[in-house]
Amino acid sequence: MRPIVYLASYPRSGNTFLRALLANALAESGPPLGPREIAHFGAGEKHEALWRACTGLDWLGRTIEIEWRARQAYLEGVRSRPGEGPIFLKTHTLNGVVFDRPAFFFEPVDRIVYIVRHPLDVLVSASHFFRIAQPAMADRMLTSGAFNTSAERYFEITGSWTEHIGGWVTETRCPILIVRFEDLCAQPGQELRRVLAFSGERVSEDSLARAVASAAFETLQAAHAKDGFDQGPGRAPHDTFFRSGRVGQWREALPPDLSARMSAELGPFMDTFGYEKADAAGARDAWPQDGLSLMG
Repeated sequence: MRPIVYLASYPRSGNTFLRALLANALAESGPPLGPREIAHFGAGEKHEALWRACTGLDWLGRTIEIEWRARQAYLEGVRSRPGEGPIFLKTHTLNGVVFDRPAFFFEPVDRIVYIVRHPLDVLVSASHFFRIAQPAMADRMLTSGAFNTSAERYFEITGSWTEHIGGWVTETRCPILIVRFEDLCAQPGQELRRVLAFSGERVSEDSLARAVASAAFETLQAAHAKDGFDQGPGRAPHDTFFRSGRVGQWREALPPDLSARMSAELGPFMDTFGYEKADAAGARDAWPQDGLSLMG
């Protein structure tokens, strides 16, 4: 059974950017990998054949509860993949307990790389990606037990932004490395080197430099426009994915009242990661208890 390096993040926090860097670095040689190859780097949580093997049901017959209760078997299936070395697994799933079952079953040899991004930039990006208004996306980020789904019966329980972060960064069953999206953008080579060392992978300095060049935002954006890539159930290959990638876009993209509201709600967590806040007067508890909840 192989160890798993979990690449965990709340949606739209830079997970694909980190995987682009890792995929190109570990490829060692050849032309830059495009979004299609990056989408299939490592493992994920949407492998239909594995879900079918674990549950005996296709996507039409599975419910969110059925999938959740089969997660341990699914993750064991990932570990059983042939090969040597760690398996990198992308996840946006909450590290918590739902339907009286934990989301993950960590081993001491596993590793967690948690990518965090300024929540107001997450709000801007996620609003575009999920095609919902900014206030509605803000509500989703503040809703305990929130989840994403699509017509293709794809389920992803994220919880609120604070639940997501709190569940992952306090994990003690295996080592964890925290990577800020902003640092990944400012110094991709240095952050990539940290992630590779933490994961037990060694590559040459030439491979590092090539990976940074290959994963430049403009390069990924152009390749996506040309070839598209598998974005998962419910999204077409050429739907917008690499939209902006800018740090601090919330200052122009969000109305001041929404920025202030989110800063008030999320202030303590933003302080933890050194994130600038808008006017946060009237802040209340950063752990919302209202709204849709599947937590148990």
